Amino acid sequence: LELALQRGALGDQELLGIAVATLQTMAGGGLYDPVEGGFFRYSTTRDWRVPHYEKMLEDNARLLEVYLQAAAVTGEPRYEGVARDVLRYLEENLYNGSGAGWAGSQDADEEYYQLSLDERRQRQAPFVDRTVYVNWNGLMARSLCLATWVLREGQWARLAAETLGFLWDRAYHPTRGMAHYLDEGGRHLFGRLDDQVQVGRACLALYQ
Repeated sequence: LELALQRGALGDQELLGIAVATLQTMAGGGLYDPVEGGFFRYSTTRDWRVPHYEKMLEDNARLLEVYLQAAAVTGEPRYEGVARDVLRYLEENLYNGSGAGWAGSQDADEEYYQLSLDERRQRQAPFVDRTVYVNWNGLMARSLCLATWVLREGQWARLAAETLGFLWDRAYHPTRGMAHYLDEGGRHLFGRLDDQVQVGRACLALYQ
């Protein structure tokens, strides 16, 4: 989708049409939660109507970036609206609080997600795994930078800076690089390329 949008921005109408059709189908089908915002992990059917109801930071951070790109390329307000809904979901549910990064996922609960907003408010929300995955937090910080550019709202850059500051403070080791994840027991599993790359890309985006 990123490639198709980039090519579309350069004038490739066929690839732009593919990107637009895909994004519209995803946001208008079962993968998207129209009540609380955010995307579920994947569809269990070919027509994308029945999701697996887990919500992942990784998927939502990546899709946030794609919908922001679509808003910038097409000028369509609906893509900006989806991006804002994803931001709302993430901030209200997966944000661990000031200086604590972003949680990894929220459990699947099919019955809960069939309820209206008022009915959901009367029930306990699905469990959130508060483990901080460094690569996914890097993705999130990069998407927050893009949100600042596209939405012209400075608070997202400040939140990106907070997230990266937390990762450098808690996940980084001067000779081993970034850890893969953080939990109550500390830092774990150094040496994964993805963690270094995603944090590096996010730092570059914030610097820009």
